[in-house]
Amino acid sequence: MRVRRSWSLAVVLTACGVAAPQLSGPAGEIVLADAGTGIHSPLELVYLRDVERAHGMAPGRRQVRSGSYIRDVYYDEGLIVELDGRTGHEGVGAFRDMDR
Repeated sequence: MRVRRSWSLAVVLTACGVAAPQLSGPAGEIVLADAGTGIHSPLELVYLRDVERAHGMAPGRRQVRSGSYIRDVYYDEGLIVELDGRTGHEGVGAFRDMDR
């Protein structure tokens, strides 16, 4: 099977019939559904579950291109949420926020 860059993890795993023990049952379905929302990191998953869903917020659009940047979460009201973990603050990434 050829994998397209635009396919999400959920689509790829489902299409391949992957049934890893940790991804089976209802919990696995939730993980795959969350992966299908466009999250790219564990921190984005925490934000999705513990902030957006927990507070009943309307879902934001994920991984939205804005000029030369990719925004983690964009809300139609104009709110942009950037979720940078440790890797976002080390090396070259440490100076990226100064440009935004």
